[in-house]
Amino acid sequence: SEFLCRVSMMQFESLVPGALYLVATPIGHLGELSPRAVSVLKHVDYVLCEDTRHSRRLLNEYGLKVRMKSLHRHNEMHQLKGVIEGLSQGQTYALISDAGMPLISDPGHALVQACYDQGCQVIPISGACSVISAVAASGLCVNGFSFIGFLPSKQGARRTLLRAFSDHPRAWVFFEAPHRMKAMVEDLMDIMPASHRVAVAHELTKRHESVVLCTLEALSLQIESGAFQRGEHVIVIEGCPVVEAQLTPSMLVVIQAMCTRLRTSEIVDWVHALTQVPKNKLYECVVNVRKAQDESS
Repeated sequence: SEFLCRVSMMQFESLVPGALYLVATPIGHLGELSPRAVSVLKHVDYVLCEDTRHSRRLLNEYGLKVRMKSLHRHNEMHQLKGVIEGLSQGQTYALISDAGMPLISDPGHALVQACYDQGCQVIPISGACSVISAVAASGLCVNGFSFIGFLPSKQGARRTLLRAFSDHPRAWVFFEAPHRMKAMVEDLMDIMPASHRVAVAHELTKRHESVVLCTLEALSLQIESGAFQRGEHVIVIEGCPVVEAQLTPSMLVVIQAMCTRLRTSEIVDWVHALTQVPKNKLYECVVNVRKAQDESS
């Protein structure tokens, strides 16, 4: 193919002996696999994957004939010894997931930790990631975001987790299965205002992809009408407005007392740690307090 011709004309970097490569695979569109990723997958000694049948179909699309081993959440600990022994002998491995960047709610954490423990190099090969794609497309992450992974399937645990993030100033992002979308939105509407904004990234980079930005109430109506019944979903919940902390009268009395014993910078640091009031406002306050004390003395 034209893609593979371009790949073959590139000057590839040499693989690092004894290194584990974390290679991002497409989340939908096959063009998301980068030339660098193709090169690594072509030249490593082994490719570790969750499902060899699924990954074999993907690799065949790129004409890659590589040796594969399975590594999933049920056999990861069993596979560690053999992989680490191979790496220590200078073999190279690539870890891939069924879709996207490895270790993002996928197995591989124990392997990566074992690599660091044994002094083996871990090298990420960037590419598609549904979380980052959804974050960018939502436009809701002005103050950053927190990634939760998959929500608990049981309602009690799910509501506890949702409440913990309900007043978070940053947006929060998670995966949800189609058959739990209705229950998830109902839980959110019991915790947050119906007018709170949410984005649903559905089937990203696939044929029927969509990104919907709406309120929780509007999302509930869409689900009731039969939307989002299939496919994969990344949910982005807008963070709560940041309310700037204010100094209380009692804290002002404390600052007045501190001014007799501490430097301005020390007072600002201490009070900021206690109240989260911005340091520039605290500095102005301390200067004014000192000025008033000087004038009254």
